[in-house]
Amino acid sequence: MFSVFPASSDPAMKLFGLLLMGSALWVLANEKADPVHSLNAQVAQRNAPDTNRTQQLFLIELADMFYVEKRLVNKLGELSEQAMNPEVSSAFTKHKRETEEQVNRLQQVYKLMGHAAEEKKCEGLEGLLEEADGMASKFKDGAMHDVVAITAARKVEHYEMAAYLALIDLAQRMGKKDVIPYLQENRQGEKESDAALEKLLDRVGPRVAQR
Repeated sequence: MFSVFPASSDPAMKLFGLLLMGSALWVLANEKADPVHSLNAQVAQRNAPDTNRTQQLFLIELADMFYVEKRLVNKLGELSEQAMNPEVSSAFTKHKRETEEQVNRLQQVYKLMGHAAEEKKCEGLEGLLEEADGMASKFKDGAMHDVVAITAARKVEHYEMAAYLALIDLAQRMGKKDVIPYLQENRQGEKESDAALEKLLDRVGPRVAQR
């Protein structure tokens, strides 16, 4: 019988050679018996670093949105108090309650991820709010004040829709199907809020006479 190991009179070396050959044959036999499992194991090992990095990115984006929703709870309260039109004030109050529910859903996402809820300051949101405050300072009175507030709120809604879409995509890549319904419900809420604001703007916004 041909052997890959050199002949040796040392019993210990012979035993070592037999053990090594036995291990090699066992690996080959298992790969032949279940080549798919073996391939899947190799792929999983190669993809492990990517999965960890994807989860890291997901948690960063989640902390970003957790900050956004909690920040907007306060901001919507301010907009409701500052509104000139009672209908606009009521709409912002309603949106505030819906945003509080979105905060609760994100807390559920954190629980499913096995992480404590945390916030990360969202520079994107802060930029939109700063822009809105600057515009509001130019239209302090009358219907245009409310138009500025509604327009700014719609910009934020579209920002949130895009952010939730990114979170859903990352969750799918990680295979975290249990968190996706919460994220989808929040995104749907943003779409419905934007549609409601569009109709509100059409009702309360001043009309420009057509020439």
